[in-house]
Amino acid sequence: MKVWLCCLSLLGIIVATQNVIAQDQTTYSVGSRPQILINWESFEASGFPPEWKTPFTNNVINGYTRMNRVAGIDVRPQFAGYITGRTNSNPGEIVVSANQAHAMSTRLASTFGFFPDRLRIVFHRNAGSTMTPWNFTPFHAQPGQWSMHAVFMHELGHALGLDHSAIGKTIMGGANWRSHYGPFVGDVNDLRALYPLRTDNRLRQHVSTDGGASFAQRGSAITNSGSDVARTTHPPTVTADPNESNYLLGWTTPGQRLSWLATNGTDAQGWRIFGGGPTVTMGSSMASGDGDTHLWAFVQVDGDRRRLRLLRSRDDGSTWSWISSPNVDTYSRPAVARTQVNGQEAWILAWNAYDDNDESNSGRLMAAVSFNEGSSWSTPVQLSSFYGSLDGVDLECSASNSCLLSFIWAGRLGGLEFGQNRIRFMRISVDTAANNVAAGAVCYPTQHSRVAPGLAYDSAANRFTVGVREQNYRTSMFSLQAVGSGCTGGLARIANSQTHVAPSLASSARLREIVMWSAYD
Repeated sequence: MKVWLCCLSLLGIIVATQNVIAQDQTTYSVGSRPQILINWESFEASGFPPEWKTPFTNNVINGYTRMNRVAGIDVRPQFAGYITGRTNSNPGEIVVSANQAHAMSTRLASTFGFFPDRLRIVFHRNAGSTMTPWNFTPFHAQPGQWSMHAVFMHELGHALGLDHSAIGKTIMGGANWRSHYGPFVGDVNDLRALYPLRTDNRLRQHVSTDGGASFAQRGSAITNSGSDVARTTHPPTVTADPNESNYLLGWTTPGQRLSWLATNGTDAQGWRIFGGGPTVTMGSSMASGDGDTHLWAFVQVDGDRRRLRLLRSRDDGSTWSWISSPNVDTYSRPAVARTQVNGQEAWILAWNAYDDNDESNSGRLMAAVSFNEGSSWSTPVQLSSFYGSLDGVDLECSASNSCLLSFIWAGRLGGLEFGQNRIRFMRISVDTAANNVAAGAVCYPTQHSRVAPGLAYDSAANRFTVGVREQNYRTSMFSLQAVGSGCTGGLARIANSQTHVAPSLASSARLREIVMWSAYD
C-alpha cells in the first residue's frame, strides 16, 4: 500500500487528499529498530554544501536520540550509514534524501513511502513555487534560518505514524523553530497512544576505587529487579549521603513518575515512587548537604509546559516536599549542586533556557543560587551569550566554591559555525558581591557526545571525574579527570560499558569510591 504522510510547509500544514495517512497509526513494528540510511549524494546533487554531511548526520542522530529518550516508546530508530544509488526504502528502513523541490509547493520536506515500514524522508532544497533556496542550516539556527534538525524532527514524527496536529506546541503542529526542542507533551502523548512503553532499559552501575582512573561493573538489586518500574529512558541521578555509607538514586520511570531509593551500591533500600507526584520528563538531578538535606531538580509536565521544579528532603531522602523554583521552562535535564561560600551553604541550580517567544535565547545556559536550602532563589542569570547547549547540563561543586558545569555545545551561534556536539566544561562559582552565579573559564576537551556528561567531585584528590556517553553507535562510555581548577585530561575508556542515556556520577568519601549509574537493555 502506497502512503504519503505529507510534509512540512512554510505556510503551515498542507492538507492532501490522495493516498495520505489522515490519522495517527503505527508504522514500524513494536520492538523494532528502524534503520535510518542517508543518501548524501542526493543532497549534494540538490545543491546542499558537501561539508554539511557530518553536521546533518548529527542532526539525524541527535534528533532520533532525543525522540527515543523523551517519547520512551518501544520503537527505536538508529542510524545505519550511507547509501548511494537509491532513495526508496526497503522493509524496516527510513531513507533520508533530498531533491530540488516538490512541484509548485512551499514545502521544506516530505515523507513518502509504502505502508507500513518502508518510509522515506525527502528534504526539498528550493521552494517549488519560486525555486528559491530555503535558508537551511544544520547548525544552531538563528532567526530567519530553517533548522534541519527541527525539520527532521517533524518528518520523523510522520515516519513513526503521526499525522499533523492542530496543537501549535508540537513538532507536528507546523513549521517553526520550536521543533528543534521537541518532542513536546502532545507529541509524546500521541506516540504513546500508538506504541507501548519501552521497559527493557535497566539501571546499571559501574564503580571506581582508584579515584576515577578506571571503572568496573557492579551488580545491584535494582539492576536485577524484574519490575518495569525499575527501568528508564532518561538520565538517572545519584548523590552520596555525606553522613551515611549510602547513596540516593533517583530516576524517571517509563510511566513518567519520579522513583528513588537508598543504596549502598548493591542493596536497594526503601524503593519508592513519589506518590501522587507530578508527571515528569527529561531526567533529574539530586544534591546532598552537610546535614540530612537533599534537593532534587527535575522537569515537570504541566499542561503543555515543561517546568523546572524542585523537591527537598530533610530526612535523608525518606520523604520529599515541594519548594520554590524559578518560574522557567526548560527542554532537558537540569542540575543542582551544593557548595560553601564564606562558611555559608549555597545551592546552585543550572538549566537550559527555553521560551516559546524567544528563539535567540532558547538554548542558553542559565543559573541561580539559594542560600536557604532552596526556599528562595536569586534572579536567574545567563552564563554565556556565546554558548548554547544541545541537550541538558550537569553540575558538581567542591566545598570551597569551585564548580564545574558540563554541557554539549550546540555549535557556534551565528558567524562561523563550529563546535557541534563538542563536550564543554564551564567553571562557575557564587559571586558573593552580587549574591548570584558567575561564569568563569571554559574547558575545551576534544571529545564529542550527544548528552551532557555526568560529574563527581573527589574531595580527597581535589579532582572532578567526568563520565561521558560516546556518540559512537555502540554508545560506550569513558571517563575524564579535571584536577583542581585545571581542564580535563586522563581519558580512560570503560571496558564493556554501554548506555542509552547520559551517565550520573557521585563520589563517596565514606566508601572511598566513585559510582557511575546509567541505563541499558
